[in-house]
Amino acid sequence: MNKKGELEGYNVETTHDFMFKIRTDADGTTLKSRPGCDAVGYYTTSGSMNGNSIEMVMEYDIDGDDTTKEPKLVLTGEWGGEEDKWTIKGSWKNENADAAGAQMSWIGLEGVQEGTFVLKKRIRDDEA
Repeated sequence: MNKKGELEGYNVETTHDFMFKIRTDADGTTLKSRPGCDAVGYYTTSGSMNGNSIEMVMEYDIDGDDTTKEPKLVLTGEWGGEEDKWTIKGSWKNENADAAGAQMSWIGLEGVQEGTFVLKKRIRDDEA
């Protein structure tokens, strides 16, 4: 900060971060379905695990109408193993790209219907 109380020497960066809480039901393979809300609207996360593989589904319902097609992001990935135990890497796609492709701009992904991802566990000081 300078003498006028103004911030100096910083960069503004725009990032699009998604947060997932990965917890399984008692069966150990089904991810608990969780409602959520972000700047775009309401969504539900769900999915499944099988060994080192994981599938996570983030399905938007922005207008509260089940008949409206909205982005449905399906992330398919692999656990990093013991050498990278806090990481999941894989690919994602919008399964509703035909009907809801233009709506990807709402979540900052205009014109993008698929790609790759890396999820890293947020390590808190008390977890180290």
